[in-house]
Amino acid sequence: MAARDPMPAALTHVAVTHGGAALVDPVALRAALGAGGVPRLAPHEADLLVAVAGSGLVPRLRSAAGTAEEDTVAQTAVRVVAAAGYSDVAVRRAVKAFVTALRGPGTDPTKPWPIGSAGGTAGVETELDADPTQDPVLHTMSPAAAAVTPAHAVLSWDDGTGTSDPVTPLPPVTPSGPADRRTGGNRLVAALRRGRTAVVILCLAGATAATIGVIALNRDGVQEPAPVVDRFALSEVAQRYRELGATLLAGARRCVPLAPQVSEVEHVRCDFTDRTLDLVQYGSAAQLRLERARTVDSTIEWVRFGQVLDRDAAFSMHEDRAGAATVYWDSVLPRPQSAVVTNSAGSEATGEAGSTIARLSLPELVDFYDGRRFGGLTRPELDAAQFRSGVLADLAQNDLNEPELRCRADPGGPFRRAAEQVTCTFKEGVTAWYVLVDDADSYAVYRKDIASSANAVPGSHHSEAWEVSTDHKGGTLTYYQESTTSQSVLYSELVYRDTAGQGAEQRTLAIAVYRHPTMSPAQLKAWWHRTAVD
Repeated sequence: MAARDPMPAALTHVAVTHGGAALVDPVALRAALGAGGVPRLAPHEADLLVAVAGSGLVPRLRSAAGTAEEDTVAQTAVRVVAAAGYSDVAVRRAVKAFVTALRGPGTDPTKPWPIGSAGGTAGVETELDADPTQDPVLHTMSPAAAAVTPAHAVLSWDDGTGTSDPVTPLPPVTPSGPADRRTGGNRLVAALRRGRTAVVILCLAGATAATIGVIALNRDGVQEPAPVVDRFALSEVAQRYRELGATLLAGARRCVPLAPQVSEVEHVRCDFTDRTLDLVQYGSAAQLRLERARTVDSTIEWVRFGQVLDRDAAFSMHEDRAGAATVYWDSVLPRPQSAVVTNSAGSEATGEAGSTIARLSLPELVDFYDGRRFGGLTRPELDAAQFRSGVLADLAQNDLNEPELRCRADPGGPFRRAAEQVTCTFKEGVTAWYVLVDDADSYAVYRKDIASSANAVPGSHHSEAWEVSTDHKGGTLTYYQESTTSQSVLYSELVYRDTAGQGAEQRTLAIAVYRHPTMSPAQLKAWWHRTAVD
């Protein structure tokens, strides 16, 4: 990047002046870029930097500075931000500006500059020309306001771990001597000296006058309590958990606090129209990883499962035999947080208008996750994404490995009592229908109509059991030549075996029907065994 490029210089100035928190907060960064002393940027340049800050990947860029992972994280940031419609070339320039600023002025790139630490801001005076008192976004203040305002904790990145810790700044120094002359015309200071009540109205001049704040001080010079901020308003929750997604709460209706567990600092549940999202902040990264291990358990026999684990982030999606599905993701930096969305509240729910809402499928939960725009990592592909039901996908599991296979959801297919049906065609000319039947009565009807020997050419009807012991599943297999069409038909059911070896069975409502116009029943069975039971 050319030395005259103002973008890294602007970010460095913001980091030194306002602390590292301003680089991960798009609202704070936009305000800081407009403050006095910051190298001037074109509007589109400022927009690009704010977009990168909103991606949630700046903490990982800082953590990866000077390491082999830095380029991978930078490329991820470019991909996430460019997906929002920005030019790829321009985004690369903005991300490179962050990389440069986060490395700091040192010559050793493996020791990133601890921007935002207490030492990083020593001796630097904040310049906010538009507001002579406290700025509500950056939590910085003028000397006059600092004289009457208690110090607050600010966010800092620890140089050793990349995690955030509250750091209390040194008490502000009350201006005196020549500094008094700079504020001699300030009515707030004069009123404080006289011990009178003062009300200061700060106005911002522009096309129209807008009142931006009122600060009331009593006779003793003590600031009145600020308006109560609802910590669980959507905007507040989205700000605290922004590392888990640039659009984390898009579409949410409300958020409410839940009682945190021992390892949790905070537990928040946010409601959407047809799902809930649980957000948790932990006391330490170690506590988050313990919860991650409990949630992301690959030893359970999920019917669909996928995960990716990184040093600072994780993703997991899984579905059990009962249809309960979960998508989980977390981020260690800059603070340990996790999010989980499930469909386990029941087979169906009731909306506000009393309408029935069908239980969400795992593919729908994965789509919801994709809409949060979490930039920490790239999720794995979902197996059998054409299937809403994981049990139905499990019935078709080995078939789906066949080359030149074409599958599509087929709600208008031939099985009218189906809750779901998917049609697939194979290169050998076999057509298969995978059907999740509505209820036990419909299941009995299809079993009789399709698997019955009444439909078979005499002598062509055969029935046997099939089993995949490694997956603890099996069922009944029936095959014959259909008397009305002369086609070969194969009918299969799915039953889950007891994993403890006690012989118990769990019947499902999933069936599969295969047809071929010229194969013999024995040939169709041999083809099925090759594809479905290896």
